[in-house]
Amino acid sequence: MNRHSSLPGLRRGNGLTVHSILSRLLLALLFIVALASCTPRRALTQQGVLDLAGVSVVRLVVYYSVGGAVIRQDGYDPTPTSVAEEQCTGLGTLVGSWSPTSPTEKNNWVLTDGMLVNTKGGTCPPETNSQLAGIQILANNAYTNNSPGQALIGSLQCHRPGQETICSDTEPETISSSAGAVLFSFHTDANHLQPFLLVGTQQGLGTPQGIELASKNALTVTWPSRPVLTGTDTAQAYLTSRLVDTTAGNNNSKTSTATSNSSSEPGMPIVDSNGKLVGMSLTGNRLLTGQAILNLMNQVPALQSKAQAKHTNILNTTWNLGIQQYEASDYTDAQATLHQIETTNQQFLAPRTFELTAAAHMHNGPNGAPTPTTGASHTQGGTLVLLFLIGLIAGLLILITLLLVMFILRRFRKQMLARFEAEQAEARLIAEREVQPQQNVIVEKPKPAHLFQRVAPGEPKTSTVIVQSSPEIPCPNCGHAVQTNAAYCPYCHYWVLPVAPGASPTVLTLPAPELPSSKKALPSSTAVPAQQTPINGAVLDDLTIPATLQRLWDRAGR
Repeated sequence: MNRHSSLPGLRRGNGLTVHSILSRLLLALLFIVALASCTPRRALTQQGVLDLAGVSVVRLVVYYSVGGAVIRQDGYDPTPTSVAEEQCTGLGTLVGSWSPTSPTEKNNWVLTDGMLVNTKGGTCPPETNSQLAGIQILANNAYTNNSPGQALIGSLQCHRPGQETICSDTEPETISSSAGAVLFSFHTDANHLQPFLLVGTQQGLGTPQGIELASKNALTVTWPSRPVLTGTDTAQAYLTSRLVDTTAGNNNSKTSTATSNSSSEPGMPIVDSNGKLVGMSLTGNRLLTGQAILNLMNQVPALQSKAQAKHTNILNTTWNLGIQQYEASDYTDAQATLHQIETTNQQFLAPRTFELTAAAHMHNGPNGAPTPTTGASHTQGGTLVLLFLIGLIAGLLILITLLLVMFILRRFRKQMLARFEAEQAEARLIAEREVQPQQNVIVEKPKPAHLFQRVAPGEPKTSTVIVQSSPEIPCPNCGHAVQTNAAYCPYCHYWVLPVAPGASPTVLTLPAPELPSSKKALPSSTAVPAQQTPINGAVLDDLTIPATLQRLWDRAGR
């Protein structure tokens, strides 16, 4: 195994594994905490949809006249005049309301049918020369808790000085029309904020429902069969909110209008199971889709999404929350929430009604049986809180476990890296030791050994050791193989010193071999000198070399 390649792989592999595992575990933790912390929003019942959205549906009384009609600030003047007049009625939906920043701000907006409110006239009444004279906005019975005297929440006076009809209260208001629908504004102060509906382009779960304002008669649910009011028929007789089954919201037509399957009043809103406005009924059983409503609202700068995000309406926000809590049987929280807006708008009495109903549910069950304050609603709320706490504790335990696992893995990784680095250093040291002797050995082609080399004239005579690269050389005296680094022949004790190429030829006198004790007494004249004696004289030529060698061999034989 190559340690140089495995160590970086270990570093990369370990780091990626830890990162991958930690990322997946953290995602699992976030998912668990999200499930534990999020209280599931229960789908509203049909009655819950009516309670939440019904208070935002208003009845409109629209006055048309020939030659003009008198409109007081508080509404239409019923004093008979010589001018013919007509009253039309239909439904409208509050789609915007916020706290005004000036006394003239257009801070409340109503969506309705374009044939009901027509600035050109001649559509609701059959007369072609009729003109729009005024508009009254009436809240329903759920809004006022069946107090008709507080039903009027706004009115506009209209006249046509030229080609355009102008409707105003404190200041001229805006009337915008598109795709058969109309948006118009009216002003209220901060003490008369209104509940309104959000617009959705897609319906929620369940079948969309229409909300009508019908008669109060419990046995017969009716609403005006035609927009024009005649005889003793009055708009105040049709202020009770009712649900209407309709499949109009299921129409997926790409156009802004589609044919509705139900016969309803012009301007009837269609809401989904979350209480959002997803359509509106138009004259001729046509349907205005949620997208068409948004398109119309986007024509008004104050109703665009960016502008709406800056607006505040504590009444609407608190109302939605309180009804959600009430429908979830969380009566304690519902009572506390709705109590906050009990006096925000003195005309809006619905929060007080549901606050009292929630208190009754807290002390008595739905059948009148006493129910302790820690009953089903508290049990359900306590269960959700308990589940949240259990999920939170489990998430913390998982997080602590992840941190411990990460710490252990990091420590193990450091130990493994240190060990591999130590083994790598040891392997490198061993390799250097093995390579060093091989670098010191120089293997050359064997060359014959020379005892003499020529010395150029004028060069000093030196004794030079010849470096022989071959493993063995023959002994000049006996012919046996001698190691290149041996000083003398081990067989005949002939002193062998290599001669380096290029050095001056030198003859070395070798010491005589040691003789047995019986032959030690020899004439002193024949004894070989104990030390090397260099040959004196000039450079030997080729004729003197054989004689010199013969003399040296004879001396060695003695």
